[in-house]
Amino acid sequence: MKPFEFQSVLFNFHDVMLLMTTMQCLFFGVLLYVTNTKNVKTAMFLSAFLFAHALIPANELIMWGAEFKVQVRYEWP
Repeated sequence: MKPFEFQSVLFNFHDVMLLMTTMQCLFFGVLLYVTNTKNVKTAMFLSAFLFAHALIPANELIMWGAEFKVQVRYEWP
């Protein structure tokens, strides 16, 4: 091990924005699903749409994140 070598994953600004976008889509989708008391189909479709769109920035982060992709590929082959 080299001196001063860290074993943690460092995120740049773009990676943080991708994480924030993913979390916002997931949280809003869960909020729509949980608060849908009348079982309205449009809210369910919007919730599913947001869940699907949360996968896009997560995929970008896994495929193109500098240190993140190495860590994810090592943990989940």
